[in-house]
Amino acid sequence: GQGGGVMLQFDIDSSGVSKLATSVAKMMGQYEWIVAGAMTDAAKQAKADVASQILPRIQGGATAWTRRGLIASYAKPKRLYSVIGFNYGDGSFEELGFGSKVQGGVPSGRYMQMQAGGGGRQPKSTERKLRAAGIIPGNAFITPSGASPLRLNGAGNLSGPMYTQMLSRLGAANTMGSTQNRSGSKRSTRKQAERSYFVATINGHLGIHVRVGKAGKRGGQPRGFSTVFYVTKQPKYKATLPIRQVAMAGYERTFAASFEKRLDHELTRRA
Repeated sequence: GQGGGVMLQFDIDSSGVSKLATSVAKMMGQYEWIVAGAMTDAAKQAKADVASQILPRIQGGATAWTRRGLIASYAKPKRLYSVIGFNYGDGSFEELGFGSKVQGGVPSGRYMQMQAGGGGRQPKSTERKLRAAGIIPGNAFITPSGASPLRLNGAGNLSGPMYTQMLSRLGAANTMGSTQNRSGSKRSTRKQAERSYFVATINGHLGIHVRVGKAGKRGGQPRGFSTVFYVTKQPKYKATLPIRQVAMAGYERTFAASFEKRLDHELTRRA
């Protein structure tokens, strides 16, 4: 097997297969078919082991997007290798497959790569828009504080609409292809006043804040505020998930046994 933290390519594992079994399969003209079947069985086991042993280790629980992102491409007689890993969008293992359907977040492949191999997190769509609008520095990231009124969910994240609202109120929603609601209706103005965002350095720390509390007597902004996002340097991740080790163990445990079983089936069928 070869590959990085999120894409593993499995080749023929002949270490557990006897030379006699290999010779018999070749003499029968079924070697490629048996190998492809054994590689598929082993890759399926590797994928199942990653799902059962790795995903439960993700802090806060694996999201539905991450669980769906565990994909595989199985061997065929004319293509003797299997691949498992986490996708980047559009069913692709490659970053180039990151398509329009998932532009609002981080593809599971990139997220799991950070968890498996460590390193710096790449900017999310929200951060790219805030940078493009000049609201945060060009190398800055944001981290939700979890403070009211934008509390985190059970997975430690904010919902998409919360990010959208924040971008709109700060004037960054119309960057990078999005559109911003600039309605001048009384209802829109009232709703914006209810949750007014601003960026400021307070106590030496740059953050995104939202005004809270009752409005002033003459309809001014509330005096209170809550820091809802910290503006930070690039977050760094430690390697915490042994994806490669778990996947390889499952593959190596399964390949030889599957090869022998499939060969026995062919011999029995021809007897």
